Amino acid sequence: MKRIFTLFIFLSLISNGLSQQFNFRNFNLEDGLPQNSVYNIFQDNNGYIWLGTQGGVAIFDGIQFKNFDQIDGVSGNHVTKICQDKNNNIWLGHRFEGFSCIVN
Repeated sequence: MKRIFTLFIFLSLISNGLSQQFNFRNFNLEDGLPQNSVYNIFQDNNGYIWLGTQGGVAIFDGIQFKNFDQIDGVSGNHVTKICQDKNNNIWLGHRFEGFSCIVN
């Protein structure tokens, strides 16, 4: 019985050592997001991450954010949906202002 208990302890220690660890990083205004509330996250065909926020849309290339809002020609700042069509155009759905298209 003592050997079984010892084997059980040994196997449980090994299984904890082989488990995966997930690394997360949180981004906020100081990192370049236009707004902390993110409504939609989309990855395009080039690997860029698009984030729809209350302050417009943010594009993340893995290093920094590039932001677009109404001043840049987007229909509205509340971006709730993001998708890409077969021609690689990015479509943004807005809470109040309809749709915008960013032509690639």
